Amino acid sequence: MSVKTIKTETAERQQPHTPFGAPRAWVLVLFDSTDPRDVHRITQRETVFGRDGEVQVSLHDESVSKRHCSIQVDASTCFVTDLDSLNGTMLNDRRLRPGVAQRLRHLDELRVGETRFLFLSGQMRQPARACGKSSP
Repeated sequence: MSVKTIKTETAERQQPHTPFGAPRAWVLVLFDSTDPRDVHRITQRETVFGRDGEVQVSLHDESVSKRHCSIQVDASTCFVTDLDSLNGTMLNDRRLRPGVAQRLRHLDELRVGETRFLFLSGQMRQPARACGKSSP
């Protein structure tokens, strides 16, 4: 009976994967939801909202256009742009001009149709090191 040796890379030797936007993180929390998991993390350079099947945030609301608005990430800043939607996009109770990007700030309220989101922006924390281990 022969034993085969298999070479594998250990997790210690692999480079850690840096999350999109690190060290920043952006999240949209759904207002008026009873489910605490109703959050959308911004994980792409562009996130499109609408009723179309090809959008990243799908909203089942007749007042929302197929491609209603988008959030774009530029370095450490997020911008929201109305995509010429029929009923408009609201940021802090002000209607956005179609095609004009508006900067999103921590705790801004974004309304797309009847859906309201709270925009959260912050720094990611480094994971705590285990006790007793020395740093490289």
